[in-house]
Amino acid sequence: MIRAVIPLAGLSIMEKLLNLWSSLVSPESYMPHGHCYLWQIPLVFLHVASDALIGLAYFSIPICLVYFIRRAQDVPFRKIFQLFSLFIISCGLTHFVEIWTLWHPAYWLSGSLKAITAVISMYTSIELVPVIPKALALKSPRTLQTLNEQLQQQIRERAAAEAEILKLNQQLESRVEERTLSLTEANLRLTQEVAHRRRIEEDLQIAKKDLSEQLAQLEEYTSVQTCISQLSDTLQICKSLEEAFQVSQELTKKIFSHCRGYIFMGHSTSPTTLTCVAQWGHEPEKKAIATFEQENCWGIRKSAPHISEISAPGLCCEHLSTPAVTTLCVPLIIQGEVLGLLQLESEGAIETLTQNYAKNVADQLALAFNSLKLKDELKVQSYSDPLTGLYNRRYLEIYLSQRLGVGIHEGEEIASLILFDVDHFKAVNDTYGHDAGDVVLQYLAKFLQMNVREIDFVCRYGGEEILVVLPNASLTQACKRAEILRKGIQQLSIRHGQLELPEITVSAGVAHFSEELDTVPKVLKAVDLALYRAKNQGRDCVVCVGLEEQAIAISSKDNIVMTKEIGSSRPSESA
Repeated sequence: MIRAVIPLAGLSIMEKLLNLWSSLVSPESYMPHGHCYLWQIPLVFLHVASDALIGLAYFSIPICLVYFIRRAQDVPFRKIFQLFSLFIISCGLTHFVEIWTLWHPAYWLSGSLKAITAVISMYTSIELVPVIPKALALKSPRTLQTLNEQLQQQIRERAAAEAEILKLNQQLESRVEERTLSLTEANLRLTQEVAHRRRIEEDLQIAKKDLSEQLAQLEEYTSVQTCISQLSDTLQICKSLEEAFQVSQELTKKIFSHCRGYIFMGHSTSPTTLTCVAQWGHEPEKKAIATFEQENCWGIRKSAPHISEISAPGLCCEHLSTPAVTTLCVPLIIQGEVLGLLQLESEGAIETLTQNYAKNVADQLALAFNSLKLKDELKVQSYSDPLTGLYNRRYLEIYLSQRLGVGIHEGEEIASLILFDVDHFKAVNDTYGHDAGDVVLQYLAKFLQMNVREIDFVCRYGGEEILVVLPNASLTQACKRAEILRKGIQQLSIRHGQLELPEITVSAGVAHFSEELDTVPKVLKAVDLALYRAKNQGRDCVVCVGLEEQAIAISSKDNIVMTKEIGSSRPSESA
């Protein structure tokens, strides 16, 4: 066969394939099988007929099996039938190849088909081994017939039982109908009775609910009135408006816990401008305006409570930056004067009872705030000088007694006093009028307030005299500060209307607490004496007086005179 393939090297691919097929199907290197039979026609015919009939039989069997399997959908072990069909077909092919080899020695083709048949047969036998137990487990036709007869008997018995059950069911239905009729009548009577009782229970529930609501309203009213009474009593004992604002915030939010609330008050410097002094239930995204004018609130303009609703923006107050669903503005009015505003915000409707509570609370707040406001005004008037705005001599004595004490002991902090007096102040009044003198004192007071420390105390001691208290300052420090202030006052430019007043000068006396000057009266007397010595020494200078053991040099350049002598009486006005 190899010799047959080698000469094909120089041919085309198609010719090579044809020659390969020819060498495989009808090789010339072997002797045909018919030579074994010596080409005896009867013997050859016998083999040809036998192999042909066997091959046809083998091909007919798979056809029948395939037809059977396709018609019978529930045939078990379909794979085994398919393998048997493939095995029988391969066997049939081997017989037809045997016929072919009688004339053509295609022994390689015959051997390959036999090898394929062997592989299929071995695989079929292997697959058949686990199928045998399953096939043996299948019921035989006789067993199936017996089971079928038993099943038919059970069906007949069940049909008889169903007939008996149907008869009994009919009898039961008849009894049920009779019983149902009697139960329907009883149920109708029971339903009527239950409906009657239910109506009675509903009436009782409604009455109970109304009673509970009335009781809850009464308890709420009692609680609110208690809180309002507590608010009124607490506000009456407050010492200042700031304390009253804190009390109002804490107690008012208990009364209106379901609302956001704000309390606004007018300022003494700008009564028409209201400032927020208390708030509760505050949300960061809903901030109230800190200040606003009275004319921006409908409630203040009407002098009556006003409700602003987001559904009616035309009647909303202008001071509401982000209006809630409902906002109630209740003005705090006392004797026709607007003191402030109580503002409540709610995400729902504000009930009439809540509005009445708000009106009552606003009245209490107005009375308390007005009383504290009058008290503060009286206190300010009693402790301050109306012309210069400085504290007066009465408050000076209280201040020195409380802050500095009635005496100085070892290790305690000291304080020094500077007493200023305007030189030739009577000449200013006589020449330019008392209004000009008042302007001079106002300029002097403003200058001293702006040029002292925050802890220092400035007051109008009397007439044209102004006293400055320097806590924690030694005598030397106070003298230097007095000289600086004296020079600053000398450089002031004072105008009265269109008229510029001439330069003014001041004389100053300085004293401080020490072991000898250990009480407020002694120090005030000493500083007063130092001032009049400054007047006596030519004015426009500073005189410091004290009982320190170390000598203090006299500085003629800075117009500072230091002395250890303390007189027992005040020099005369002429000096």
